[in-house]
Amino acid sequence: MRKDRKKNEPITELDHVDRNLSSLNVIPRLFDMTHLTKFTLSHNKLTTIPLNIADLENFHVLTRWNNQIEEFPSSISNLSMLRILNVGMNRLSVLPRGFDSFKSLEILDLTYNNINERSLPGNFFLNMRLCSKQFPLAIMHQ
Repeated sequence: MRKDRKKNEPITELDHVDRNLSSLNVIPRLFDMTHLTKFTLSHNKLTTIPLNIADLENFHVLTRWNNQIEEFPSSISNLSMLRILNVGMNRLSVLPRGFDSFKSLEILDLTYNNINERSLPGNFFLNMRLCSKQFPLAIMHQ
């Protein structure tokens, strides 16, 4: 959170890096923050992403690098404004149905997970408008 934020100014960014968090319950009022656009929770011990994450309608950047996340809720694909999704270095092995339907996604980092070409929907790359450099070569050339 910015230190120069004015008292009544809405919170648009949260950064909780390397805080040894294992649950989102420790962050009060997370889903009351309708103006939140960027949320970074890297280098923690989180195992899940909340089911109601899609309630954050203005969300642009979600970073959960280096946690212990094993799966996404299917509601994550409802984040129509999401531009950057960084969930590298977790324990993901499959992607939920509808994951390839992000309309605004520009950057997707799935590196250092257990995802392979069989984990992806057949038309995954056709539906995603992403730069190929964001994907491991092993997946791109299968």
